[in-house]
Amino acid sequence: MHQKTENRKKITGTLYDSCDPELVADCVCARERVCTFNSSLVTERERRIVLLKELFGTTGDRIYIEPTFHCNYGYNIHVGDHFYANFDCVILDCAPVVIGHHCLHASGVHIYSRSPANPHSSHFWFINPSGPSLSKG
Repeated sequence: MHQKTENRKKITGTLYDSCDPELVADCVCARERVCTFNSSLVTERERRIVLLKELFGTTGDRIYIEPTFHCNYGYNIHVGDHFYANFDCVILDCAPVVIGHHCLHASGVHIYSRSPANPHSSHFWFINPSGPSLSKG
């Protein structure tokens, strides 16, 4: 019988071990990219856009985030056309986060896709993922 990887469990919405080596490596990679993005110069607007497009799962046209920005994996974030987030945006993307077209976020917006750890588990790092979907109403 084929056993699901922790990443596959995460993607399919079942309990998963967030300390799995593959997921930890993905998280480290994302944090390195985020660090590069956050340390970029204000004059490097195009470089910032390229970094975001490499980090996110999918993006529309004309996206921009003001540093500082933080996320878990990046590849679970999907933004539409004309997306803008002001300073200090945090998107915890343990599960998919979908942000539609023409969304503008104020400073300090935080989006969390994690639900509390399973209270019946003896391991606090087992996560039950469910992801938000945001769009212009």
